[in-house]
Amino acid sequence: MEPMKNIPVYRHSAAYAVEHGELEAYKTSRVAGVACRDAIEKAVAKHYRDNCLNKAGAREVIDEFGKERVMTVLAITIRDKLYDGRFSSANKAWAQAFPIEPDIDSWGGNRNLTLVVRQTHPGLLNLFCDQAKAYESEKVSVREKLKAAAKNAPVPSTKNEMERWSIEQQKRDIQIKFRVTADERALLERKMREAGTTNMGAYLRKMALDGYILRLDLPELKEMLSQLRYMGNNVNQIAKRANEVGVIDEMDIRGVSKRQERMLEQMARLLEKLSGLN
Repeated sequence: MEPMKNIPVYRHSAAYAVEHGELEAYKTSRVAGVACRDAIEKAVAKHYRDNCLNKAGAREVIDEFGKERVMTVLAITIRDKLYDGRFSSANKAWAQAFPIEPDIDSWGGNRNLTLVVRQTHPGLLNLFCDQAKAYESEKVSVREKLKAAAKNAPVPSTKNEMERWSIEQQKRDIQIKFRVTADERALLERKMREAGTTNMGAYLRKMALDGYILRLDLPELKEMLSQLRYMGNNVNQIAKRANEVGVIDEMDIRGVSKRQERMLEQMARLLEKLSGLN
């Protein structure tokens, strides 16, 4: 018998299935959906102990029936119970946004209601839904992180970063290999450290395509920042003294002026150095 998770979720109505000659696919998906409904009820009953629902139940059902079918059954169930305050507003909003096509019979009844989980406490079912959604996110996250580690690539941390990273990786579907000696590898690693990166693939790609990696090490800029901080402190002290005694010391003003001249000289040298990078 084919594993339930391999049976596609048929997302059209019975009428559509008849019209397009897909009634067998509809029936097979419906049987799998009913079995998934029953499995959810059994999983909650099995894994609820001491006022705690073990998330192993959600894992078991998802592994057996697949994410899409489990989420479909849960969404249909919550849609049927929108009046019930024991379901969270977040799960209600999720269920209403979940794509489910109406499946109305000739008597006006909703065939989708055969998939509604009815033998489980709504509060526990709400928690099961949270666990099922979290488990799927966790599985995707771990899978992508393992791929990233295998490729020596930085691991994205947020959902948006993950999506951008996945798209970027899919574009690079050609692998290039070449051999180096131990000494050459050591030299590569040293140059990578100097460039401030640990991603060898990104480093080699950048060097091959652009010919260089620019890393600015400008002590003049650090010195300028130090001078700015010092000047700021001096100005504050001058202002404080002026407020206290009503007099500004000429020596203090000269000190600030000299530091300003020094900073302008450093800026000129910095601009000259940067112009040589073109």
